[in-house]
This record gives sequence, structure tokens and C-alpha cells, in this order.
Amino acid sequence: DSSKKSIIMKKYITIICCFLILFVSAQNENICLSGNCVNGTGELKFASGEVYTGNFKNGKPNGEGILKESHVDSIILLPNSMESKKATTSNIQKGRWKNGELNGEGYMLMKSQKFIERKEALPDSSNGLKYVWNIYSVENYVEINGHFSNGIVEGYAVTESYTTKQDDPKSKVGNRKYEGNFKNSDRNGKGKLYKWINGSYQLTNEGEFLNGKFIEPLK
Repeated sequence: DSSKKSIIMKKYITIICCFLILFVSAQNENICLSGNCVNGTGELKFASGEVYTGNFKNGKPNGEGILKESHVDSIILLPNSMESKKATTSNIQKGRWKNGELNGEGYMLMKSQKFIERKEALPDSSNGLKYVWNIYSVENYVEINGHFSNGIVEGYAVTESYTTKQDDPKSKVGNRKYEGNFKNSDRNGKGKLYKWINGSYQLTNEGEFLNGKFIEPLK
């Protein structure tokens, strides 16, 4: 009896292991959600979680298309409200693709999120003040609009980094903006660098850049 039980147990373990192997392999595979994801137009979900919608050639993004990714970066427990918030990071890449990489004119948007809890004083009915905690979602953006080669910025492009409150474009606070030439995703060649000063972008450097650094003013 014990030998039979041992054989049965081994069979169960083998079956479970097979299911686990199939599950893990399925998690590591790309999934075509719709259309033709080999040679045609379709929607493909990569094993990494990114979703590409557009044209394909030989199973890779090729032609016009858009790639989107979003994931929870962290879960924050706000101390005063005891409320948990999910901070997300998301990326968008769109334009013309070749062999799975952006090639030609394209656009990238990278957004990260964090939460701030702030105590604010508000007037109440007794002509006094009441204090409430408000939660703000602050979103940091990096935008790139220009020319790409094999997924990196190469040639002329405009880049900008800025911050807004959630769903409030008017709350935009800029950081830096650059218009000019790139090589290997670094500022290289002629360009203009702007910084956010007193509520708007002001030109601070114009001329020659090398490896991301300003080296020579425009003559």
C-alpha cells in the first residue's frame, strides 16, 4: 500500500510540476491580442507587460505604431489619512518603427507619479478656520519629440521636463527645455537650452553642445 501511495504521490507531483512549467512559460511569452502580429497590423502584449499597437514585419514592430507601458511603481500609506495610494510610472513611444525600434520621426512621453499630503486652513461657518488634509498627485514628465535611430535620439529633437498636478495642465511647472541636435541621446551640436524662470521658459544657452554639456556660445 505504501508503495502504491508513493507512486500516486509522484504522479501528482509530476502533474503539478508540468502545470507550473506551462504557467511560467505562458507568463514569459508574448501574446497577440488581436490582428496579425507577424506580418500585418495587430496588437501585441509583450511578456514584459508593454502593449504595441500597429504594423508588424517578421513578428517585430515595423511601420507606424504606438507602444504603451504602465506599472505600479510603489504603494504609499499616507500617515495622516491612513489612505494607501498607488504611484504609477507610464511610458508612451509612438512613430515609425523598424526591427522593433523607433526609427525616424517619433515621440516619447515618460511619466512618473508621487503623492503629497498637505494640511490646509479653510474658513468655516463661525468665521474661523478649520484644518483639512488634502492629497495631491504630482506628476513628473519627460517629453521627447524628434528623430530616432534604433530607439535612441539621433539628429534634431525637442526635449522637455516638467511637473504638473494630476489632471491640471495649468499647474505646469517647467524644468528644462532643449531644442537642437543629438547624438547617442546626448545633446551634441548646435542647440538652445531653456530654463523655467518666473513662470516661463527663458533662453539660457545657445550655441554648441558636446556630450550633453554647453561648450561654446553662438557666434
